[in-house]
Amino acid sequence: MDNWDPILLERLAFNHTVIIFDNRGIGNTTSGEKGFSMVQFANDTASLLDVLQFKQIDVLGYSMGGMIAQELALNYPDRVGKLIIYASTCGGKEFIISQDVINRLSNGTGSAMDRIERLVHLFYPEEWRNENPNYLKDLPKTTETISNKTLDQQTEAIFNWTGVCTKLKNITQPTLVIVGTDDVVTLPANSLLITERIPGAWLVQIKGAGHGLMYQYPEQFNKVLQTFLSTTTPS
Repeated sequence: MDNWDPILLERLAFNHTVIIFDNRGIGNTTSGEKGFSMVQFANDTASLLDVLQFKQIDVLGYSMGGMIAQELALNYPDRVGKLIIYASTCGGKEFIISQDVINRLSNGTGSAMDRIERLVHLFYPEEWRNENPNYLKDLPKTTETISNKTLDQQTEAIFNWTGVCTKLKNITQPTLVIVGTDDVVTLPANSLLITERIPGAWLVQIKGAGHGLMYQYPEQFNKVLQTFLSTTTPS
């Protein structure tokens, strides 16, 4: 939960009720008895909505969360109002990913924080990192805990996911797909594919942004979200 950009959350919370939560195995959320998978994460989310007594919500899913959001929209269509898929993929055989990112995700050496830090610099384009040399200091500080076991289970869930690319035509919710033009973790081609498959989906690409788009340009990101969320869907 702590990893969401605080500026973005503050802006969204000004005129929306914002709910953030940890997936199983993260922070104070236990791993439980069931295995990690995108479908299971979607089931967890639907169960959380039951407990919170929310019949329907707008959903914003980031990276792996975007994969979960697609499963949620497909398996629990009545629970999802508007759908926002940020820097993600529809997975399976159509997942477009570089070998370098696969290697970094699969590298299980070191502590959990060591593994996360190996990925962090990939979230930002080199030019932006050079212009913002203190960017790591500005990242949200987390008090959450994550274990190597959880990272392994998450990585397994991502690469074992058969994906939903062929099912996206069944998503009827108003959908926004947003990605940075310089995202090397979930390449923009993945977002283009999702947009082409979901009827009427919006695609927004933020120039010069990487996987860490919301940290780089939280105000711009918020403006896009607010525009989408405030747009009335034609009946």
